[in-house]
Amino acid sequence: MRRCISKGTNRTCTQLLWRRGCGFTYFWRAFSSGKAVVLPSDGSSSHTSNCCWKNSASLIVAFHQWLHSDLSKCLTVKSFQSQQFLQDYEVLLLQRPDGSSFGGKIVFPGGLLADGDFSTTEWQNVTGDFLKQFANPSGPRPPMYAQLHRRFSACSFLSPLIGLRLCALRELFEETGLLLVEDHADSASSTTMAFILDPTEMHKWQTRVLSEPAAFAQLYHFFGFRPPLLALKEWSNWLTPTPLRPRFDTMFFFVEVSAVKTQCSSPVSLKWQSTEALNLFADSPWSFFPLSRHLFVPPQAYELGRLAQFSKLQKLSAFATERAILGCRRWLPVMSRLTILDKVCDIFFLPGDQRYTEVSQQDVNTTFSAGQLAQDTQRNRLILGPKLNELWYDANVYDLGHVTPLSHTEYMNVADLVKSK
Repeated sequence: MRRCISKGTNRTCTQLLWRRGCGFTYFWRAFSSGKAVVLPSDGSSSHTSNCCWKNSASLIVAFHQWLHSDLSKCLTVKSFQSQQFLQDYEVLLLQRPDGSSFGGKIVFPGGLLADGDFSTTEWQNVTGDFLKQFANPSGPRPPMYAQLHRRFSACSFLSPLIGLRLCALRELFEETGLLLVEDHADSASSTTMAFILDPTEMHKWQTRVLSEPAAFAQLYHFFGFRPPLLALKEWSNWLTPTPLRPRFDTMFFFVEVSAVKTQCSSPVSLKWQSTEALNLFADSPWSFFPLSRHLFVPPQAYELGRLAQFSKLQKLSAFATERAILGCRRWLPVMSRLTILDKVCDIFFLPGDQRYTEVSQQDVNTTFSAGQLAQDTQRNRLILGPKLNELWYDANVYDLGHVTPLSHTEYMNVADLVKSK
């Protein structure tokens, strides 16, 4: 059981224990219960001093399609569907086991921060002085950074810029078996390699890191690797709404993996499979569409929709690097209900939508018709009907240089083109 990372406390987070991916799944389940979410539009809560959320990090791992076979040498990796779309890269997602809490959901790897992610003592011989190499974004910063700076203010702790990235890398290893490292094959560029241990060795280290997160630093030191901290680019930040428990403030990072190295001999008789993943999927973002509301939760669906806008990994990686300079804003979703054609629908509003501030004001009853929603010019929303099994966002808001998620119309146009070939 993980310990709280709050300074000055040693209490165990029994009720708020992170079950990887369940934070967003819990959030998603509330949509079906009909709870109305009313929140301040600035992304905070008027009862901040009484609320308690857990900080976490998640990692979007992208790689060229030709690396799929290398991953499959040691890992049990599946394609989501056989149909090929016009993308030259794949992303990594995992499905929670059926026997676990909120089993069956498909998410990006990620989980709760641990003390060891911020320990200078553990990491000083591994990371070096990375902090000076991070460029300061010109735009806004998520409140999470200031909160973590206050929590880990002593000189014995690493900067949140480093700690959050180490958390994302650790969770990736725990859940998928992939150890991301700096690739020194090309010293002229900053590239990232995925290192896959022999299944027996991997199981030993994975078990150790799960029980003692600080051992993740020892794993890098043992093999003589360095974590690719600079390669992880800020992508987005999502906070679970106030009325829901447990709550998670999650930073998403993006990274491109350019090579795979394994310790496995070929053929491998026993491939490594994490007990925390029912399935490990490696496929193009398009292959997961249309997104089933029974398999995906809104934040994951939104980010997959953004990734689906890029057909080439080179352009996606360049975009992620350039966009990160503009900063990152925390997104706190709000929700309302509306009757459309005699059907009660849940509406999921995001920052930038012209209704967001109105709906998020506490003690204010908001009423609007389906016709009014259709006439809105600034939209960033998800409408869920009782019989609607697919997730499609209606968005035309470009926040801090980011792209909008794939729309239903865009998907159908390309899907019809692919089927006709």
